[in-house]
Amino acid sequence: MLTPDVLDRRAWSRRALGPADWVVPLPDAAVAELQDVASRLRRDPLPLLLLSPAHFVMPACAAVMATAARMLRDGVGLVVIDRLPVDAWSPDECRSLYWLLGSTLGRPVAQKATRASPWSTASDGR
Repeated sequence: MLTPDVLDRRAWSRRALGPADWVVPLPDAAVAELQDVASRLRRDPLPLLLLSPAHFVMPACAAVMATAARMLRDGVGLVVIDRLPVDAWSPDECRSLYWLLGSTLGRPVAQKATRASPWSTASDGR
């Protein structure tokens, strides 16, 4: 439980924020890199758990995620990457690309005691 007062940028109200505080635009160069990775994975699929950003050349994506990491660490504590063209990819490709991008921020781990995958967003109705 948090006991000390939060007095840095993580203490905010909606009115105090603008998009520049939490939105990181995804430039065309990063989208092109992700398209290339998706195409490569279509040709040579790898299991999700074996994917690593180190296996791909993605300097534009690395720059986007470095900005996101800085905003998470030094900013308001949340970030939205705007905008992944998910309609261009299959659900499996989206999971793989999400995994790769997220892996640049840290090691993916289960988010629930049920060990639910970090990319699963399905509701169990509870």
